Amino acid sequence: MSDLFNIISQALGDDARGSMGKELGVDSNMLAQIIPAATALMTGAMAKRAANADGAKSLDGALARDHDGSILGLVGEDMVKASSGGVGEGILKHILGGARGEVEQAVGRETGLDSGKIGKLLVMLAPVILGALGNAKQKQNLAPQDLANVLEGGRRGAEAEAPSGFGGFLGRMLDADGDGSAGDDVARIGMQILGNVMSSRR
Repeated sequence: MSDLFNIISQALGDDARGSMGKELGVDSNMLAQIIPAATALMTGAMAKRAANADGAKSLDGALARDHDGSILGLVGEDMVKASSGGVGEGILKHILGGARGEVEQAVGRETGLDSGKIGKLLVMLAPVILGALGNAKQKQNLAPQDLANVLEGGRRGAEAEAPSGFGGFLGRMLDADGDGSAGDDVARIGMQILGNVMSSRR
């Protein structure tokens, strides 16, 4: 199988990162450091939700309806426009639920970026991640029960591209309290994950 993060990375090339950086007022080189960790956070949370039959079925239905991978063919500003707004907002609501604000604020404190910019970045990334998953589903004829493994592979691939020191941190910390819900754990570790990314640049 093609690694999910490779698909995401190919879509988020220099043009896309440049347009994202322009939209956010953030240096594209900084985004290149933040994106792998943010992708690991979101794919990890999605993998937790897809690990049970109901979550996998719900995700599979969303891919079939709305995420066929066509967004991956867009570049630069076109991708930013397509990934911003309602679609990304809806995805984040599903992934993080009520924990979203806490994640954004925590990441903002640690990176020095306004939490609003963090929120916009996550909104932009979310449709690209699901588009990549939808692309993989079509090309590899994935069944609902395969999605968690593909997402977990994407998480590992993203971790490997994150700055030194990130390692297996996210995998150890997701659902650290063992309650079967990723949302509260993502909120708790959001500050640490991307904080580690930025501290490696100081």
